[in-house]
Amino acid sequence: MVAPLQVVTNRLRSLSRSTRNEEETCVTKMTRTIPIDIILEIAQRINSIGALLDFSLISRSTYHILLPTFYARVQLDSNDQCRSTLSYLAREPDVAIFVKSLVVRPNHRNWDSNAHQEEQDEAWIADLVALIATQGKFRLLESFHWDGMEVPKDKLWLKLRTFCPYLRDIGCSVGQNPLHEESQLFKFTNLIGFSLTSHTCNFRHHRAFHQVTPEETDLPDSLWVMLLNDSPQLECLVLNGQQDHLWRIPRVSEGRWPSMRKLSLGYHSGGINNYLPFREFLSAHPLLRDITLTGLRFEPWDVSEETSLLDLPAVEVYTGFWPIHRSTISYPMYKSIKSVTAYHVMWIPSSWMMTTVFPTLKKKLPSLTSLSMSVEFRSRVGVTTLDFFRSLFNSCPSLTHLELLSSSHFDLEDFAIALEDAPSLATFTLVKVPKLANEDMTGSAVRLLRHKPSLVSFTIAHVCPWRRSEEFLVKHKGIYEILPGPAGTPSAIFVSETAHKRGQRQTRRYRLDFSGAAVT
Repeated sequence: MVAPLQVVTNRLRSLSRSTRNEEETCVTKMTRTIPIDIILEIAQRINSIGALLDFSLISRSTYHILLPTFYARVQLDSNDQCRSTLSYLAREPDVAIFVKSLVVRPNHRNWDSNAHQEEQDEAWIADLVALIATQGKFRLLESFHWDGMEVPKDKLWLKLRTFCPYLRDIGCSVGQNPLHEESQLFKFTNLIGFSLTSHTCNFRHHRAFHQVTPEETDLPDSLWVMLLNDSPQLECLVLNGQQDHLWRIPRVSEGRWPSMRKLSLGYHSGGINNYLPFREFLSAHPLLRDITLTGLRFEPWDVSEETSLLDLPAVEVYTGFWPIHRSTISYPMYKSIKSVTAYHVMWIPSSWMMTTVFPTLKKKLPSLTSLSMSVEFRSRVGVTTLDFFRSLFNSCPSLTHLELLSSSHFDLEDFAIALEDAPSLATFTLVKVPKLANEDMTGSAVRLLRHKPSLVSFTIAHVCPWRRSEEFLVKHKGIYEILPGPAGTPSAIFVSETAHKRGQRQTRRYRLDFSGAAVT
């Protein structure tokens, strides 16, 4: 999001560059007189890491002031990042001490990255994290999440528990190796957040979703002791199994965590939200704001899913199957829900949404401001993609953000025209199959802005044809941030485009200037 602060930052940096040969720039002199509290306050109001980096480069003193802010939250999403950043932190204890939240994702594949990466020895990554912790460099760490292919050895969890006294939020991914009753992962106490996620499912090895024969597993009793007995102040709980590896988690209904704000239950065996104890569990947690229920397996339109939501009058963020059933006439509205991620393991026809979902959205979700969904556009006589988007925007008049993943091609011009029916929309992400291999993405962005000059930022991604979100490969991605002009009309677009060709990633960033007449 481009803010006036970004413009000021760019101006300050240009002043600094223009006097680079001077012994001390005017910007450096000025920033030395600004109280540190003000600089930190400005940094807290910057949402983009890129904009924060620009701000820090105004002067050397500003960079050192903001160093703790940069490293407070470290997320390593690739093998290169894991190797380079962790090695750097091991060498620089004065920097590592600033880390309060660390997410490590070895052998992780981003949905928007096709670049090939060699498989990393996860034991080496885990040992390096354990070494840094043993040396006392992570003694201020509050949150640690491991998202690799397998659970790391117990040594890592033992060192983190021993040398990180403030660590109260942990997460771990599970692969083919089983969880053990005596694992050090389940020896923590007084947690406020815990996450366990399975990574075993590989759709490419399944001919069809209904042919998957899932494995059912009991979670260790030591896990339940840690959660139910030793973590009374738990605020966030994530237990996400996969379609081919279902966890038996009925004991979650025994939990009573007065401070719980977020609950995510992925695929599991037995419909946990179909019986009374789980509904009583939901009623006992009135502070729940964010809930994910994707574990219905083959019952996507089970009315009990909607009935469960009725026990959460304050929920604002919902992820799961559409909280709307075919026969919704007798169901009350969900006034508190502001964000919905409509989860489906397979595509949903656009015609079904137009006839079943959209007609009830305005009535059932009157406060909806953010929506994420997947769709397949099928040919139907008398119905166009323009009709689909107009129906969507008319059903969600307060929508400010949209994320749409399409498994087929649709005409972007139809979406652009329909934007005129979305008065509040400020940001969106479109993932679509392009009609032409060399489709001009920048030109498409400019056309979208002509129809909706009030846009703040948006993302477009061109993908290969796909059937499930785990399968699609991004060929070209563009991120566009709009710089508003003095009269409120766009004056420029900050463009960041990435293309994946032959396993290589090519990126270009530039500013596209245009007159107000060009987009109005």
